[in-house]
Amino acid sequence: MTNTCATYSPLIRTCVLLGLLAIGGSLVGCDRPGGIAWSFDRYTYESTPWQPWTVNLIDTRTQETIWSAEVPPGKQLVVAFRKGRGETDAYPDLMTWQITPQGRVFGAQANRLPVPPKSARLLSTTLRHAPEFPQTPAEVVPPPPPLAPIETPVEPVAPSEGEPAEPPAG
Repeated sequence: MTNTCATYSPLIRTCVLLGLLAIGGSLVGCDRPGGIAWSFDRYTYESTPWQPWTVNLIDTRTQETIWSAEVPPGKQLVVAFRKGRGETDAYPDLMTWQITPQGRVFGAQANRLPVPPKSARLLSTTLRHAPEFPQTPAEVVPPPPPLAPIETPVEPVAPSEGEPAEPPAG
């Protein structure tokens, strides 16, 4: 009699490993407030009417604010840092960011900026005055239907003497 557990154990181990890798790989791009529970240098800031965020990136070597974003209520800002992808020695890292609808979990950051190294940058957040309500586009109201043409009223002509009066139409 053969041991079926021993026959299937490499297959089971492989499936379990692939499942764990898939779950771990899918979390790398998650954009949730507070990040993804481990350090990937990726941050998400959600603005609400009572908590409208402004996020600044400060070069701590010069105390200069090199980037700032006001996150509108109902939106979220996703910021990620990529080590060694910058353009110069002074700015060796690359920051990518995107403002997206609140609650979006996945998405690429289309905006890019070379930034100082991790030891020389600070993401600083401030709250703006609240409440700040989301800007909604004006409600689109369809134009009214065209009006029917107005007939020019015909003034009644007084009958001449000797002509019988016409009875009213209708």
